[in-house]
Amino acid sequence: MNKNTCDDRVPSVALPTTEQGQQNVEADQQWACLYNAFDHTESLEVTLHKLTVVGSKLSGWYASEVGAIDAKAGLITRLAEAGDRPLIYALLPTRWPLQTSPFKELARAGEPMVFADMGTRYEYPLYQAEAVAQSYRGVALLLCGTDDAGRPLAMSLYSQNTVEDSAELREMLARLGCIASGEIRRAQACDAEQSRLNRMTYYASLGAELMENVLGGRGAPEVVAQMAHSISFRLALLDIPAQRAYFTHPEDESLATALLADWHRQSGTPARSAEAGNQTTPGTLSESIFIEGRLAGAVVYLDGTVAPDEVRYLLLHVKSALSSLLLRSHLQAVGMAAGLKSIFETLATGEWQNKEVFASTARHMGLDVSAPAQLFALHMEDETVADVPDRLAHSLASCCPGALCGRAADLLLIYVPCPADGLSSTLKQRIWQIVNDVLLLTDRALAESQVVATLEAYPMTMRTLRHVLRLAQALGRSGRVNMATFDPFAFLAATLDKNVAPEFITLTLGQMRRYDTTHSTRFLDTCMVFGESGCRYQEAADRLHIHVSTLRYRVTRISELFNIQLTDPDVRFSLDLAFRLERLLGHRALANE
Repeated sequence: MNKNTCDDRVPSVALPTTEQGQQNVEADQQWACLYNAFDHTESLEVTLHKLTVVGSKLSGWYASEVGAIDAKAGLITRLAEAGDRPLIYALLPTRWPLQTSPFKELARAGEPMVFADMGTRYEYPLYQAEAVAQSYRGVALLLCGTDDAGRPLAMSLYSQNTVEDSAELREMLARLGCIASGEIRRAQACDAEQSRLNRMTYYASLGAELMENVLGGRGAPEVVAQMAHSISFRLALLDIPAQRAYFTHPEDESLATALLADWHRQSGTPARSAEAGNQTTPGTLSESIFIEGRLAGAVVYLDGTVAPDEVRYLLLHVKSALSSLLLRSHLQAVGMAAGLKSIFETLATGEWQNKEVFASTARHMGLDVSAPAQLFALHMEDETVADVPDRLAHSLASCCPGALCGRAADLLLIYVPCPADGLSSTLKQRIWQIVNDVLLLTDRALAESQVVATLEAYPMTMRTLRHVLRLAQALGRSGRVNMATFDPFAFLAATLDKNVAPEFITLTLGQMRRYDTTHSTRFLDTCMVFGESGCRYQEAADRLHIHVSTLRYRVTRISELFNIQLTDPDVRFSLDLAFRLERLLGHRALANE
């Protein structure tokens, strides 16, 4: 303790009731006792009590109090007292009005006050009555700092005799007030540090308690909710791959979308919806959780009374347990992904050794190969999005219970249990919407299968899905596609080399198209309509809005000009194929003519 802030400047007190020499010795002994009482720092409660004890033992005084002046409430509250009090003191209140108290003037003036005989001070009726009841006369009041709430603290000294308001007495009161203020500040700092240490201990014990529950097998909702018994803060745990958020307090669940969207932007992965990205993230202090070098989640401090410099300490202590939760979830997801990958690859090849054993293994992974289901496939070559199956599976579970997602070679496969007649069109569209929202792949095609209900049907179903995806890529199709999306000629077009189809179209139709352009004829339309009408002249003439004789003339001219016999079935097939390929390819064959 720094004791030389004011006492070196203040001489020993000389009271008028003793001789000068004896008084100096007694005063020095009194100050020595006062200093020794505060040889080490203690709590504010103990310090205030010590102050009243030493105050009551100063020469000429027999009792002392310390009270808090609450100007806002208009009250004075006694915090500590000591001295030889009469029995009536126990019956007196511990709080009294400030309006009729000399403490009001003390707080305003800030200087010590001395009352030679309080029994004669009728302007303070409560204090005058108390002085008569307790048989005290002289009173000294002084300020000695503030409490933690900022209320001024005042110390009272009581004497059974009258006192003289002298310069020596005021010097003594100034010294006492200086020492009291310093000791109160030290005590408050001690209390603050002890409180901080208690909070740090609590944060550490909370982290250990959470870890114990994690090791005991409890899930994320239970472990995170366990912290709700503390009303001093609110936290959130974000599981970014699973697009889930867990909160200590249920009323914060509405923040999940904004939090996940913000952390998706930070991790470089797409958010689930465009609207989510426009919301403001409420959490400002957080600790990231990385697994295998990738952002897997975060612990976010939402709100509370935790001091800003302690929030990081809190987050670090709970982070260990919550990281273990995400690691466990990650390992389960990795194991699930590996198991499903093996199942899907075996279903694609059909190379299972024992059908019953394989079906049982698939069922254990959640895939019942003997129950109706539909498969969806997406072509994905990018191996960096390893968490896509897990993210999609969690998102799909909300609308498709039992849905599974895994990878097999370059395919992302989605398994969805369904009724015997298949999923509704609305549900299929919802699945596509989820895939699009999670992966932002609007330019990709999602192939969907027919209902498959037997193990033996899976290899052919998956080959068909792969073929549909190749067809969609070749023809530039995106969105939901299936076998019905394309006619047989589309399959034929997909099997051709990318340059063969345009060349075939040009060779078959190019000469006739150029002639029509140059001579304003309609031979190309005539060939197409005549073939589609099955070489029936009257039907073709009606569709072309011409006379039958005009049609016969055109057929003859086509034969003469281009050596094309429309009555020949092979010629008609070639023309029909060229027309269909041209429609499928969107006239791309003509772009280079």
